Amino acid sequence: ALVLLNDPQVVEANRVMAYRAIAQAGAAPRERIAYLFRLATSRQPVESELLPLLDYFEVELARFRGNPKAAEQFLAMGQYPQKKLASLPEMAAYALLANAIFNLDEAITKG
Repeated sequence: ALVLLNDPQVVEANRVMAYRAIAQAGAAPRERIAYLFRLATSRQPVESELLPLLDYFEVELARFRGNPKAAEQFLAMGQYPQKKLASLPEMAAYALLANAIFNLDEAITKG
């Protein structure tokens, strides 16, 4: 479990998934979060699953906006080239959210 949370390759993979959501899932956080959830679980989230994820995203976005250096450091993990698709705090919040989604039991075991 700790490897799935802290391993640089996993964090990097989540960053890449966040890039994909930002580029392909529309502009609204709700759309991007639903996209990440679907990629991880192979199904759309229900409202009761989506709302806590949306809240978590907003909390992390506020935290990274208050500490842009932390966002920069978090996004620097790994070797995949960084993309400037949104502000650093926004990209970091989506990457951290992707990390949380991909750590759901349903995402790890796929049913």
